[in-house]
Amino acid sequence: MTLATEVPIGSYFCFRTRSLLGWVIRRSTHSDFDHAALATGDGGLIESAAPGGVRVNHVSAYEHCKTAANVDETMTSAERAAAVDKARWFLAHADAYDWQGVALIGLQDLGLHWRILIRLLRGRRALFCSQLVAIAGVAAGLESWRCGKSSTAYVTPADLSRRPQVRIVQS
Repeated sequence: MTLATEVPIGSYFCFRTRSLLGWVIRRSTHSDFDHAALATGDGGLIESAAPGGVRVNHVSAYEHCKTAANVDETMTSAERAAAVDKARWFLAHADAYDWQGVALIGLQDLGLHWRILIRLLRGRRALFCSQLVAIAGVAAGLESWRCGKSSTAYVTPADLSRRPQVRIVQS
């Protein structure tokens, strides 16, 4: 069994990448994972990644990465389709990777809550990876993908990977 066949459409992946930014994200979130993406079937995925933002990729790009997925989550076919549809919508409507959003989460983790930054970032058409996944899940009616946060804008790969329905699918 491979990641392409084991993870159903509409589920999400959490990856441990080998980049410097990934290391920084893992350190700041105290997690084994630094990237998230939504499965679209046949190994396809939709992710938000630097430098371009939301894009289509294939799970084979992460074949040497530790990977977790929410494969133990019960979802209807309608919920799965709705999550993928929302992620696909962002392919045409999100135009950048949200570096500022990542920095804002880092500042909040340090105890700095700057409301002015939050207001400035509202309405932007940029997303980071776990925000894309969380928005897609919530749009499908899966509120638990918000991971207890007040907004999907604060959901990290660490939060997604710590949900009880998530397990390691590749080490």
